[in-house]
Parts: sequence; structure tokens; C-alpha cells
Amino acid sequence: MSSMSSMPLLPNTPGVLSFLALIPDYDADPAAARALMDHVRQQANARDRNAREADAREANASEANASGADARGASAHGTDARGVNPRRIDPQEIDFRRFKGSSISAHVLLAGPPTARAAALADAQAAGVDQAWFIPTPSAIAQTPTPTPTPMQTQTQTQQYVDLFTSALQSDALAGLLPSALMLVDAQADNEAFAGALAARLGATPLGRCTELEFDAQGALRATRGAYGNRLNITLSGDGTMIAAIRPKSLPAATSAAPAAAGAARPDCTTVHTLDNLPPPRAALSCAPLPRNELHAGLDGARIVISGGRGMGNDQAFPMLYDIAAKLGGAVGASLPAVDAGWAPVTRQVGISGKYISPDTYLAIGISGTPQHLAGIDPHTRIIAVNKDPEANIFNVAQAGVVAEWQALLPALLNALESYPPQHKDHQ
Repeated sequence: MSSMSSMPLLPNTPGVLSFLALIPDYDADPAAARALMDHVRQQANARDRNAREADAREANASEANASGADARGASAHGTDARGVNPRRIDPQEIDFRRFKGSSISAHVLLAGPPTARAAALADAQAAGVDQAWFIPTPSAIAQTPTPTPTPMQTQTQTQQYVDLFTSALQSDALAGLLPSALMLVDAQADNEAFAGALAARLGATPLGRCTELEFDAQGALRATRGAYGNRLNITLSGDGTMIAAIRPKSLPAATSAAPAAAGAARPDCTTVHTLDNLPPPRAALSCAPLPRNELHAGLDGARIVISGGRGMGNDQAFPMLYDIAAKLGGAVGASLPAVDAGWAPVTRQVGISGKYISPDTYLAIGISGTPQHLAGIDPHTRIIAVNKDPEANIFNVAQAGVVAEWQALLPALLNALESYPPQHKDHQ
């Protein structure tokens, strides 16, 4: 893998011939799983269409070269020297398997409890993938004992899924797909860790979290991703087996409702399989939770984060931030200047030198919005900013903003939340 400037695209390479969605825990988020399946079907359709258009251009160019002498005598009415109107080849008439050696296919490999098998495979059929493999989650994979698992529990479970998917992908059933497959996972923290570990086990090219996946006429992949804390976009190319984390995009109904090319998979043509004879994953590590040094909820996995920065002026507001976070069921964060001033512990620092977080909502109080701080926040997070400076950079990236002093706004917000019970009574 290298940057596009140092890796020329070679003609006549087979490129990506199959897309494979990887879903290690279907039951965790069925809607996200279905979106990923739809995405691989759409990617395969688009790749199929591009290949047909390229083959049509190739066929038309060959026909034009072969009749060059006749073409020189063509009339202004579009006929050749023999008075025949040449017919252009339509891309839909091309069976590009004659040219490229294979068709573009879409598949899914997913795991879940045996009770989820019917729903998972029904979603795969509705998405119209070519083949779906379901792995019944063995009892050896530890089930999360609490709604918020500890980092050690999450890491252990991720490693067990890596064991399971490695065995499946190296089995006779799927090994034939890997030489030219692009594997995709939904871009969530646990899935990205899973993808990286799986790439290492398979010797695949890890592309990380990508924002765009594009293909040229030869099928060579161009993957765009953020770098240096998302302050810069880079474009990578690769071949062979690759794995990327993406956020599936919603396409117009007309695009997703029908296959983009003749011969593409139809919902009633999905072949389903169950892989229930795989070697069991390694045993789970024994985890014993230890008391936290503080009673407040941690940043890891928080869906709502309320952070304070230098603009707050002092540490008097942070107790109020903890109260608001408890009412909202979230966690408290801080910018580097706030941590340096001693207003919050370093464990709550958000940014390029602190934690990377991906909450649904991020409430920034008195934070200017430097690139170093924003690098610690997932690009898909909704940011709500409160700052007394109307020119603060945070307003350029916020979905909603309030120009106000925190002393006026936070007490009013806390007062409005008083009628709601705390969402987290135990933060151990």
C-alpha cells in the first residue's frame, strides 16, 4: 500500500472482483448490519457498471480501428464508405466476463446467536447479495455481562471474533474469494480493532477508516481516508485482499432498488450457508472490574460527551458539567488547556494528544475548536458549541451553536434537566 503518487495504476489488472461485508455481531445493531450489506451490493453494482462501460469503449475502439479505411470514406451522414451506419455497442450488451475473467460479486459473512440466523439471512437476501455465510456464535465467546463492557472485555471478545472469522475466511467455502476481495466493516471503534487484527492474521492490506472508495476502469482501488487527525485527506491504492472500515451512505431509492447492470444479483437469488463446524475461538480472559479512581462515567463508549475548555476561565464550571453529564447519561471531557490548568484529569483530555472519541453528540463549552482538539472527535459526531466568541473556529464545524457566557447558559440547562432522574446511578 502506498500513496497514489508513488504507485502507478497498471493496465489489465483484475482489480477487485468481490466485495465482502464482515459483521462480527449481527445482534448488536441489525440496522447497521443491513446498511453495510446494502452498501456492498451497491458497490458491486457500480463496479460492474464501470467494467461494462470500459469494455464497451474497448470494443468500440477495436471496431473503429478495424474499419479505419472505411471510416476515412464515411459521409457526413454518419455512414461508412459502403453506406452502412456503424452501430455503437451498448455497455449493457457486454458480458465483461469475456474480458476480465470474472463477474463482480457481493457477499456477507456474519456472526450472531443461533436465534438471529433467520433474521440475519433474511436481511442478506433483502439486500440482494450473492452469497451469505452465517456463523452461529459459539458459547465460548463471552457474552457482555453489562450494557457497558469494560475495555478488557471488549478486547477479549474482539480477539475471539478474529479467531472465528479467520477460520471461516481460510475455509474452503470462502478462500476462493480472498485473492481479489475488498472486505468492509462498519466504521465503529470495536469493528476497526477487529478489522486491523483480522488483516494481520490474513496478511491483508489494512486501509483503516475510509471516507471514499473509488475504482478506475481497470478495477484498481482508490481509497480516501483522513490523516494527521483528519486535517488532511490521503488517497491510497492497493491490490489483493484488502479490508476497510466505512460508514455506509444512503443512496437514492432508484439507485438501490434495482441492480445497476444486467446479471447483478437479485434478492431471490441469494445463496445462504451456515458455518457451524469451525474451530472454537480461544478461551476468554478472566476479567475482574476494579473500582475507578473517580465516580463519574468514563469517556470510552460514551454516546454524549460534554467538554469544557479554556474559555470557561476557571474550574468552577466542571462540577456543573459532571451534573449535566449524569442527567444526560454521558461523560465529561476537556481540552488540553483545561487539563494543563488542572481543571480536569488527563484521562478526560480529548484531542490529538488525548483520547479519540466517537459519541453521537459532543457539547463543547468554551472550546475554540483547534485542529488538535477536533482531531480527537469522530467526523460523524454532532457538535453543539457554546462560546462567547462568535468568531471561534468551533462554530465552523458545529451543527448548532450558541454565542453566550457559560455562566448564563449552564445553570439554565441544569435547571431544565432537574426534572429528569440521572441516567447513570453507578459509574463503577
